[in-house]
Amino acid sequence: MSKLLVFIIISMTFAADLGYNDNEVYNCKKMANYTVAERREILQLYPIDKWVFTLISPIVFIYSIVLMGLFVMDTRLFGMPGDILFIITFSEFLKSIHLFSSGVYAVVKDYAPNPYGAFCQTNGIISTITFAMNTLYTLAFAAYPLVLFYNSLESTTKMMRVTNIMVTIFITVGLAVVASNDNNISLGLNGLCILSPDTKESEIVIDSGVLITLLCFVFMSIMFIVAFKKLVPKNSPMRSLRGRYLRYYQRFMVFTIIMRTLQIIFGGMNEINCYFFQNPYLNITITLQNITDIVIALGQCMIISSDPLLYNKFQKFMDRVYGRSAKTESIDDLKLDLDFGKDKSGIEMDILQELHVQMKKTQIYSILAAIQYLRFKNCENICQYVPEEGEQSSTSSLSFSESDVTKLSWCKKICFSKEDTEEVQQVTFTNDTIKQSVKFNPEMQSFDMKCTLYAPKIFHHFVTMDNIDLEDSFDLIKNNGKIAQFDGPDGGKSGEFFFFSHDNKLIIKTMRWSEVVSLRKRLILYANYLANFQQSLISKIYGVYTIQRVDSDSKTHILIMKNIALGIERKFIRRTFDMKGSEYDREVLAKSTRDPSQLTLKDTDFFKTEEKIFAVPDLNKNIHHQLKMDATLFKQLRLIDYSLLLMKIDWGASGIDVTKLINPLSYNIFESSKEKGVYYHIGIIDYLQEWNVNKNAERAAKKLITLNKDLDTSAQDPDTYADRFNQKLVERILPLEYIYQINYIYVFEFEFVILD
Repeated sequence: MSKLLVFIIISMTFAADLGYNDNEVYNCKKMANYTVAERREILQLYPIDKWVFTLISPIVFIYSIVLMGLFVMDTRLFGMPGDILFIITFSEFLKSIHLFSSGVYAVVKDYAPNPYGAFCQTNGIISTITFAMNTLYTLAFAAYPLVLFYNSLESTTKMMRVTNIMVTIFITVGLAVVASNDNNISLGLNGLCILSPDTKESEIVIDSGVLITLLCFVFMSIMFIVAFKKLVPKNSPMRSLRGRYLRYYQRFMVFTIIMRTLQIIFGGMNEINCYFFQNPYLNITITLQNITDIVIALGQCMIISSDPLLYNKFQKFMDRVYGRSAKTESIDDLKLDLDFGKDKSGIEMDILQELHVQMKKTQIYSILAAIQYLRFKNCENICQYVPEEGEQSSTSSLSFSESDVTKLSWCKKICFSKEDTEEVQQVTFTNDTIKQSVKFNPEMQSFDMKCTLYAPKIFHHFVTMDNIDLEDSFDLIKNNGKIAQFDGPDGGKSGEFFFFSHDNKLIIKTMRWSEVVSLRKRLILYANYLANFQQSLISKIYGVYTIQRVDSDSKTHILIMKNIALGIERKFIRRTFDMKGSEYDREVLAKSTRDPSQLTLKDTDFFKTEEKIFAVPDLNKNIHHQLKMDATLFKQLRLIDYSLLLMKIDWGASGIDVTKLINPLSYNIFESSKEKGVYYHIGIIDYLQEWNVNKNAERAAKKLITLNKDLDTSAQDPDTYADRFNQKLVERILPLEYIYQINYIYVFEFEFVILD
């Protein structure tokens, strides 16, 4: 195809009348003096240009139709980065129509179209939108791997996809409106209908804007390639994938950068010649600019057809077109196929997806290595936390100290000081350091990492108090199977990442920096409360870490918490409920046909199917009181959005003696008084959200959308949230006898009480 293209251009160069003569030199300084007829005569396409457009544009058109057809025939190709490739291809499809129609018009009419006619106006709008779409999405193509790999555990695909769509709609509509106004579409120096106002000042602004856009594009594209090489390491698990994707990535980006650079050079020379020299022989740069434009369209389509995700499908299509039989697969082809995994939809993953999975696995391994290495270092490298330069804190001025703890009537003793909450343990390690310090998996390699454990004394106390074995649960060798099979999950609406240890007893969950700050400034109350109340139903945190790659500023914040299901197989979990006490949009069963045991149900589902928790009276009363105390703590800490996670697990059917796993001082697990062998597992989770402007706006927006000022949305201020949690959830799922209810309210309004 490339040889054919060169042949066509060379043939036309020697055969055609070049047409560069003194009568066809446009003088930009005298722009206002030209009549429409004169402009149509001077600014017509040169012979080479119009025949290049007429003969090559159909090739681009067919290429783009075939590529878009592959997406339509297999919609699983959509998604990131498929969306980006589709839009780039669609922009080339529009460009082929624009250039072909311009070339045919010039061949038939032998002069340029009327700049104020419908043909030129329509073509101008198409060219303007095409340029914007192609530039934007080529940058998105360049940036996507960096966004994907900057922090492999963050779920960024959906956000980037929505952002691309919104920006595209905004730019397309905006440019269409601008282009459709009178005098904004005109004939450009290259003989095409483009966004080019008649006034000198406006044209200078637009030409300068296009030039700056192209320069920024070239600069950013180069930076993206350099950053990609730095971000994706050359370690053995990823070396082959990295090299293969980088060859494709660089081919697309380097081709586009070179072509865009040539566009800048030729476009700039056209402007300079128009304003200063008016040399007819320099007008050859107009032809070069137009040829560059069509070459970009054809080249991008050809390179996209070699995209790892599309290549096999495109080749099969071409085989059918030319009647070729499928070639026998070589050993190398078979090895290539084996390098691809499959995603959850069953479609073959391309190199980028596979590379992303490998990056995730390496990052998980590095996190486990960091946890183990910090345990290995024990109490070494502990110091007071010093915020890094430019590090953002929370916008809230809320802060607590020992004096706040002593004011609380529930506090038997102060177990931790303010200094304990401000301590950190920091270590830096390499892959070689891990090999020398802890048991490691020789098949995996770690990034070079800097790791920070916040408040090590406090979290070590919780680990010891609850008999948590971090070394075993996060053993690098025992977790090898978990890491090898890993391709997710990304957690729910929040997009947070979860990793379950090999024994399913502990969970690693990513968190936002705002949540780290939120916990640290409340840690003195939080920690002293849990140290005084082992029977609390708050799901404890056993460590908060910030883990950063040494070779980048990418940071991952994680916490460790217990899996309240205690690692039992999913088939023994009858129901899972996530309840807040809210009544708005808190039903799942009515919207789903799936097996209820596979869903996370909500408040309305619980009251329809379970009505209440069935526990013996004394235990019912104690759990009722403890939940209310926990909620009141969150009220004082000014936290919201916490949920009561409740599971019904059939331990009887599992054959496991659950009594050996139950902490007698805790209320988290207890047997149902109604169903023998069925146990309730409960805990308060997701409690690090502050009440802030965003949550206030969320509440107001939902009320406005539903036109209901009394709507019981999930987001509420801390006082309302805690009161609703107690009244609409705790009192309904754990109802007390009347005498207990009255006595409790009387006492609880005035002070916290310690329940024996």
